[in-house]
Amino acid sequence: MAPTSQAPAPARPGQTKRRDGVIAAAAALAEAGGYDAVTMKTVADRSGVALATIYRWFESKDHLLAEALLAWVKELDATLRATPLVEPTPADRMATMMRTVGDGIAERPLLVSAAITALLADDPAVLALAVDFHHGVEGWIDLAAGPDPIAHRADATELLEHVIFSSLIALVRGSDTPESVSDRLQRAARLLLG
Repeated sequence: MAPTSQAPAPARPGQTKRRDGVIAAAAALAEAGGYDAVTMKTVADRSGVALATIYRWFESKDHLLAEALLAWVKELDATLRATPLVEPTPADRMATMMRTVGDGIAERPLLVSAAITALLADDPAVLALAVDFHHGVEGWIDLAAGPDPIAHRADATELLEHVIFSSLIALVRGSDTPESVSDRLQRAARLLLG
């Protein structure tokens, strides 16, 4: 039985590694079997962390999977920043970045699908994480746009972020494939910044 809804207690410094292990266990379960494969009990069994402890850190399965999504966003962000974008125009850099994002989705489609499903949940603990997700995506776009002057930069960033998010939702619903998402992201980059 899940505890009553309250703000989850933050992990103490000594618990960070265990908490990260719980997130990794949830991500591995989602990657192997999608949203339905993740339960708090299976995460507890896989991570070796007591179920009560997991509920102190995460209010719900959706909260836990949203944290897994943010971990994936950080991994992808590190990949994007480790390989400088050297293309001559913002549109070309954005297309390359979008291809990298599309490849990241294609590598872990069940995880991304499960995590986006969780992000869409009407769960107060997830709402703040959704804001962090959107800021992370905006950071990718800003990285690719670089220092070049871009007409209507804020509007282009907002629209590209919406294209990424709606493409992820289409992927979750099964109405799109990772490959077509990657193609759409690249086309959107060229149309908005070209």
